[in-house]
Amino acid sequence: MITVSVRLFGGLRDQVDGAVRGRLALKLAADATIADALTAMHITRPVLTALNEVHDTAAMSPLADGDMLLVFEQSAGG
Repeated sequence: MITVSVRLFGGLRDQVDGAVRGRLALKLAADATIADALTAMHITRPVLTALNEVHDTAAMSPLADGDMLLVFEQSAGG
């Protein structure tokens, strides 16, 4: 098992169970990916992510114990 620190932004802050002020510690399998983390948080809509302060859109990027995952809502202008 690994533990990943997660920060949620925008409307996601209030929509993820267990998040306190948009922050939570997520326990995942040792071979977990960003996609696995999003699934564990029941996030099904498109989002933007950053892993350890590096923008990362690859859902299959592996996670490691102690990583910081930032999750942002996508927005569109018009």
